[in-house]
Amino acid sequence: MLKRQRILLQLLADSGGTLNRTRLFKLAFLLSRLGKANCLENFYEFLPYLYGPYSFTLNHELDNLACSGMVNFNDDGKITLSAKGGEAANSLNEPGLSDDRKLIRNEYGKLGQQSLIQTVYKQYPWFTVKSSKALAKNATQINCRCTNYTIGYQAYQVDGLLNFLLKQGIPAAYRYET
Repeated sequence: MLKRQRILLQLLADSGGTLNRTRLFKLAFLLSRLGKANCLENFYEFLPYLYGPYSFTLNHELDNLACSGMVNFNDDGKITLSAKGGEAANSLNEPGLSDDRKLIRNEYGKLGQQSLIQTVYKQYPWFTVKSSKALAKNATQINCRCTNYTIGYQAYQVDGLLNFLLKQGIPAAYRYET
């Protein structure tokens, strides 16, 4: 199991073991932006999407965690940490991570869903550029000239690469379907 998956399980544990997908994504995004622990260097990368910051990698790994019995997807759309997932979360002891998780829990964990979303949109306007809600858009997308571009991609996860391209004004086509 990857360290970032265990951190994701810890975020679930910190929230009482159950979160909806939107809330989990927002908290993981905030941890990726605000956390200072070394283990977060390879945490999830995010890009602007229909409802703010999104990570295709996180979504995929969440499905894998469900297949391996670490989390359960409930009928009401919530994600619940299993006993096996709780053990995996507790097996990770990284210096500085507990302080980062405490910051996220204290600053953002008690916010209601809409307040959390509004806070993320306000603090990170770039990630609203693809928002499906016109009123939520706090940034405009840059469009560059049509030409050929090259980029080194090895330092990026797919989400980080797409985000970099968008920030440069290079259209990146991506879509998520279930």
